[in-house]
Amino acid sequence: MLVAYNVMLIEPDKTVVCVVIGEIFQGPAKFIWLCVQMTLVFLIVGVYGLFWVHIKLSGRDNIAQKCMKSLSVLMVILVCGWMISTLSRLLSLFFIHDDTLLLYVLLYSGIATNIGCSANYYVFFWLSYEYRTAFKSQIRYIFKGSSNAVTNIGTVPSLLA
Repeated sequence: MLVAYNVMLIEPDKTVVCVVIGEIFQGPAKFIWLCVQMTLVFLIVGVYGLFWVHIKLSGRDNIAQKCMKSLSVLMVILVCGWMISTLSRLLSLFFIHDDTLLLYVLLYSGIATNIGCSANYYVFFWLSYEYRTAFKSQIRYIFKGSSNAVTNIGTVPSLLA
């Protein structure tokens, strides 16, 4: 926001919106925000990769291997969403020169990230018997009301212990 405020001081005739949403930043603030986003995306990808390698190397038991499939699919969906969003933002800054069109492209480029962030429910429902059982129990509870029956689906020990 400080950079956007400085742009406003340097160019008083240009409309500069000072908000937290990075896609609305103007001038150098837009490029700085993109660099911060790209750095965070690559850092997060590295952390996901280290976490995945740690579980893969230490996961000798069956529970860890069952969790690996769900976590791997989620990691791929999330990372692909972030990469698509980040690369589309980077390319749009270089090739789109109309500010209004650029604003819309930057705003809509976040859809891939949002899809990745919302994929947890569907991936776990698809790949995990335990989660599927729990979700169905919750849905039954919502539509049929309270019941005294408790479904025991087991526990998953910590994967990092």
